[in-house]
Amino acid sequence: MNMKIVIGGVAGLLLLVVAVFFILDSQGYFIQEEVVEEEEAPKVDVGNAFYVPMPKAFIFNLNDGDRVRTVQISVQLVVRGAESERIALNNIPLLENALLNEFSSAEYKDLLTQAGRQELNSNSLRATQSVMKKVMGDKVITQVLFTGFVIQ
Repeated sequence: MNMKIVIGGVAGLLLLVVAVFFILDSQGYFIQEEVVEEEEAPKVDVGNAFYVPMPKAFIFNLNDGDRVRTVQISVQLVVRGAESERIALNNIPLLENALLNEFSSAEYKDLLTQAGRQELNSNSLRATQSVMKKVMGDKVITQVLFTGFVIQ
């Protein structure tokens, strides 16, 4: 009977030592991890993204052989930083003109494909950046988003 108590006591003590070891180990007492700081690339502060909605959707006609098709495109412009947002909002008429010129020069058949719409989007970005560069000396616009696109 005394032997069982001794074995039980040793087993209990062993469990207690193991539990204490795991608790201390989880706190980092036994293993020191070496922290290696990685060199970070320099961060360029481009500001937060701001979305500048065009006040109204662009509605225009395109020829499709002997039929006239109506196209409606809703647009939002992406700019970086509050100052760029202010500049874009102050130049809405100029931006609308650049976009309408780009949209009305599109071909109906091209707008039926995803590739054609992507090309129109890329051309729209170039047009808005070009006009802003001429007026403000900076592109200002980072992306043109088509948030609605209907062809009838």
